[in-house]
Amino acid sequence: MSSMLVVAKSIVANLLVTVLLFAFTPVCAQPPVTALAFEPGDTQVVAGSQSGIEIRSWPDLLTLGKQEVELGSVHDLDFSPDGGLLLIVGGAASEFGEWQIVAWPSLDVIARRIAHNDSIHSAAWLTNNRFVTVSGDSSFMIWTLNGNTAKQVAKLAGHSRQVPFAISLCDPASERFPWLLQRVSTRQFDCGSPTLAAW
Repeated sequence: MSSMLVVAKSIVANLLVTVLLFAFTPVCAQPPVTALAFEPGDTQVVAGSQSGIEIRSWPDLLTLGKQEVELGSVHDLDFSPDGGLLLIVGGAASEFGEWQIVAWPSLDVIARRIAHNDSIHSAAWLTNNRFVTVSGDSSFMIWTLNGNTAKQVAKLAGHSRQVPFAISLCDPASERFPWLLQRVSTRQFDCGSPTLAAW
């Protein structure tokens, strides 16, 4: 009888250890979402994080696809005005800023470039082939996309601090949130047509 008691105690102890190990084993958390963009039809949302981009249906949020991107951290996502391209920006703080353009919805890489000396915080399409990137290195860069290559056409430097956000004033978001441009300290730049607001 005492040997059965020892076996029973041993089994209970092993089960208890197993339960405790399982209960206190750290679970690998997913990186936080750092950027969101609705695709032009408003039926899907693209989320960016350190692990890349994830496409989900809207509004039920079912996962439709995932893709890794080699940007360090993704900080912003923006669709071109015609909806055919997705601009993904990010980088590593105090090291580099990088952008990548992919075709939508195939996610085939069209062009990419390391372009700043700090993370790119935000980007905005000015036209279907012209976009701007803004960075922690206190600069704006305006780019023209021609096929699979992009050329920097202007650099606006000398901002007193990091430039965390840019929006094209022809972007529907600027029409949906006019208070945004009135309540924050913005600088508006005429980059031809359309105008760019940054802060």
